[in-house]
Amino acid sequence: MRKIAAVILSAMIFLTGCTPLAYVQYRLVVHAIGVDLGEDGGLKVAYQVFAPDKSSGSSGPTDASGSNVTTVVTAGKTLYEAEENLELQMGRKAFFGNIELIVIGKDLINSKLSELISYFRDSADVYLGVDVVFSTSTAVETLSVKLKQGNASSQVLREAVEATAEDSATVSAKIIEINNALSERSGSLVMPIVTVASGKPGGEESSLSNTIIGVFSSMLIKDDYPIAVFDRECAKGVRLLNGSAETMNFNVTLEDLIAAVRIENIKIDRKIRISQSGYPVVRVEISGELTVKENPNAMLLEVIRREAQQEMMSLCDMAYGTVLLENGADVFDIGKMLRKYEPDYYDYTASAFDEIVKNTLFEVEITLKTC
Repeated sequence: MRKIAAVILSAMIFLTGCTPLAYVQYRLVVHAIGVDLGEDGGLKVAYQVFAPDKSSGSSGPTDASGSNVTTVVTAGKTLYEAEENLELQMGRKAFFGNIELIVIGKDLINSKLSELISYFRDSADVYLGVDVVFSTSTAVETLSVKLKQGNASSQVLREAVEATAEDSATVSAKIIEINNALSERSGSLVMPIVTVASGKPGGEESSLSNTIIGVFSSMLIKDDYPIAVFDRECAKGVRLLNGSAETMNFNVTLEDLIAAVRIENIKIDRKIRISQSGYPVVRVEISGELTVKENPNAMLLEVIRREAQQEMMSLCDMAYGTVLLENGADVFDIGKMLRKYEPDYYDYTASAFDEIVKNTLFEVEITLKTC
């Protein structure tokens, strides 16, 4: 038995499948990938990489202003061909286990999303929890911005996506989440759009103070294609109606008065039923804790609470009109709720699902308590 165990252990050690074995410190560590439309319908791919430090064995970032961070651009008819060209160009095998961001450039705005992410989804090396974003510029430009501060642009962008999503002002989109959303009937989801604009011409190094980096809008996807762009306010409404909002910041205004508020510990309960008209009705009950962060005009707390509730209702109305009525996209999980709670209705209406989504009504109740 010991001999058999030894043989099995040896097989586990030496049988590495089709993945080439190489020490990470001698490989090209890829931190982010950007995909643009190339020539003749091909792809131009930007790889933000950390050059290995052989003396220390470290393959991680040190300082974005140093020589260890660079953006390498290759091309290919496919992403696999672009990766092969990267390795030929750099003379190293690429390591994709550290990727934390995938950027889709503006020129691919009309492309089929599933085809863009399929290579990453099916890769054994890429983590399925990697964030995917669109960009207002090309992916090459997005990943090539040079900062004097000690972070690579991809890391700053990922942190911006996380902060914006935490404020419920966009919806983060990871590879696995995109794949799951596209497998639903309407193939609908929301994705962040990043903006990177250098304040200095000619590719000079920019400090964070003169470089615009952030997520100021979101992309609406339906049937596997991008169809609309909306702002942070509409995204907040989406997060309220789909039940994913946890915290939120906004200003409350009443005539010439203004107050800044933060809503925390948001709890959202959603139920679905079929109305007498034959269409679904989603009831959304929202509660949360309101904290006044700034009140220069000394508005009464009860007035602020009432106006904050009205502002949140307006955000819901905006999202309902933009996403559902205008575009018929099911980012509110109507299909999932019907499949779970009304399975017979879900199956019966399969051929008319778009009509069902557009005619779904929402009943929203918002209750805030002050802290």
